[in-house]
Amino acid sequence: MLFILAQVLGAFALICSIIGLQQKASKNFLFFQVLINVLYTLQYFCLNATAGLSMAFLNVIRCIILGCQQFFGQNIKRLIFCCQG
Repeated sequence: MLFILAQVLGAFALICSIIGLQQKASKNFLFFQVLINVLYTLQYFCLNATAGLSMAFLNVIRCIILGCQQFFGQNIKRLIFCCQG
């Protein structure tokens, strides 16, 4: 059952990546990148593939940070620095 769910998630992520590449606004592109990587993270979780899961999860974090950097500007560097310690 999990294998079929993983295949469905992968197919939906592929469709979203095709749609995401057609976006002109960077906000929409980053939204689709986060969505695609979340779907791939769930797919790798269903397949119990830890290497792919960790790579996709780090891509989710990277896309969220890039999106926040576009929204908040230079203040995101201060926010990241404050959250580290």
